[in-house]
Amino acid sequence: KAIEQFEKSYTYLEVTKESPYYKLVLKHLIENNKKLCNFEKVSFYADLLIAYLENIERMMLQKKTIELSKQLKFNEMQSLIYFDALTNIHNRRYLEIQGDKWIKQAKLENRNIGCAIIDIDNFKQINDQYGHKFGDEAIKYFAQQLNEAMEENMMCARLGGDEFVILARYKESYEKLYLRLFEKLRCVSLINEQSIVQVEISMGVSSLSKCKEANLVELIDMADKALYKTKSSGKDNITICL
Repeated sequence: KAIEQFEKSYTYLEVTKESPYYKLVLKHLIENNKKLCNFEKVSFYADLLIAYLENIERMMLQKKTIELSKQLKFNEMQSLIYFDALTNIHNRRYLEIQGDKWIKQAKLENRNIGCAIIDIDNFKQINDQYGHKFGDEAIKYFAQQLNEAMEENMMCARLGGDEFVILARYKESYEKLYLRLFEKLRCVSLINEQSIVQVEISMGVSSLSKCKEANLVELIDMADKALYKTKSSGKDNITICL
């Protein structure tokens, strides 16, 4: 009688596809038939149970694969949108979005934000003398050094060409911070096929407290003007306007 009831249940589940109880019914069918030594039916229902479990496992694997695929596509999209293709550090778009968030938070907390623009000195001459491939390698290597020099509550991004921006917040002394950063990054050595090339940099520094409008555009513009002063006075140096 028990086997009859389970077989009816099994037939019902097959027709209606009510899968949550499918495994349980098959399990009981196997156990009850085993007690009666009805091993052909035991084998039949055991095969169905194995097929069911394999199907569940396959569906779970499919689901995980789809989820992973979506995540990979999302990460790839994030990478395309917010990272510079050449250097693999953040790009201008990310700087604008994250920088605006930092500035809004700084205004709420009545705190300051530091900003620096760095560019590689005489980059056109480097390209002309050693070729664009070497110029790209110089930018990539410098970006790597810059990224490694980042401390907590700092971010860097490639502004374009050989120019990079570094924002910093929650720091006691922005002057000391950017001086320390400048010393770390100046005179980067790159090996060319013929010689070792010393890549020098210029830096301009500003702060949010000096901005009238207190927005990212003005903050970067002030740092750019400080950079221009550095370039005008001989390059390979830093100008700080805090």
